[in-house]
Amino acid sequence: MKKSILLTILVVMYTFSRAQIISTVPTFITEDYNGEIQIIYDATQGTAGLKDYTGTDGIYAHTGVITNLSTSNADWKHASTWGDNSEKYKLTALGNNKYKLLITPNMAGYYNLSTSEVVKKMAFVFRNGLKTKEGKNTGGTDIFVDVYKAGLNVAFTNPTSNQSIAAGTAINFTVASNIAANLSLSINNNTVKTVSAGTTLEHSYTFSGTGDYIAIASATLNSATIYDTLKICVPEPVTTQARPSGAKNGINYIDNQTVTLVLHAPGKSNVFVIGEFNDWSQLNAYQMKKDGDYWWITLNNLTPGRMYGYQYLVDGSIRISDPFTELVLDPWNDKWINEKNNIYPNLKPYPEGKTEGLVATFQTNKP
Repeated sequence: MKKSILLTILVVMYTFSRAQIISTVPTFITEDYNGEIQIIYDATQGTAGLKDYTGTDGIYAHTGVITNLSTSNADWKHASTWGDNSEKYKLTALGNNKYKLLITPNMAGYYNLSTSEVVKKMAFVFRNGLKTKEGKNTGGTDIFVDVYKAGLNVAFTNPTSNQSIAAGTAINFTVASNIAANLSLSINNNTVKTVSAGTTLEHSYTFSGTGDYIAIASATLNSATIYDTLKICVPEPVTTQARPSGAKNGINYIDNQTVTLVLHAPGKSNVFVIGEFNDWSQLNAYQMKKDGDYWWITLNNLTPGRMYGYQYLVDGSIRISDPFTELVLDPWNDKWINEKNNIYPNLKPYPEGKTEGLVATFQTNKP
């Protein structure tokens, strides 16, 4: 499902995550799994466009898959036709705004996959039968369910995304594996909980001080260990400081290795810059300074001539492009440009799996 979306700081609010809008049975869907799959959709999550829906026309899935042949998350394969009200796409109401879709008899049969295709993700948008209401992920994005590699898998099931929290906040971690294994949870390389020969680990941890934390879940079986990672940022107090003299809105090129970014965002509590220079992570070193209704930061030690992708992360949940950038990376439409190299050859790839929405760019020492 691809639609043009106008992104503005006032209206686009979402958290990049492995969305809790969907749960599945089994919890881990692997590439070699050959059985029926239950997709449980919570209509209160995401855009909540189908919350408390009482129409008699039913709720349906618009669905496809991201495979080894897909060029991006926008390149759905074997997608149903928008508005197809076939029985296979109809969800069963479970009550309390929950609905169930059956992928049966298996992924290969349901999506009519070829033997050469390997599914990486299942993709969904939910709608009513009349096509007047939609349920999507927060921010109006498509909903994805990861398909894991065969064998042992481990993942955080709560929370399922990177977190920005206040000092003194406790997070109730839940870690799950698909096979009984030795499970471990560590915070900044300190082991805080272990479980032997289990499939679930639960632990409450209080983040007492500001800083950047890495939570690592591990599962060990037969001398093999796999990991899942979450990043938790406890923001430091915002620094109030005047912008450098002459700095204007947007990108200010200082020299071949330095830029100053300025964003006008009144009424916000904090703003971070995320991008290729910090692996799209909210880190305290990249928190912007406050100057009235403006926020700014100077980035040093950049590679001359390299084009960097970046976004502003506002109040921990709003991801926006820089309105003053000269070139954006677009997860929905760039694939069509790339297929027509005479229009824009060698377009910088979109950072798939790192963020969502339009991505701004800057480039020092431009040719």
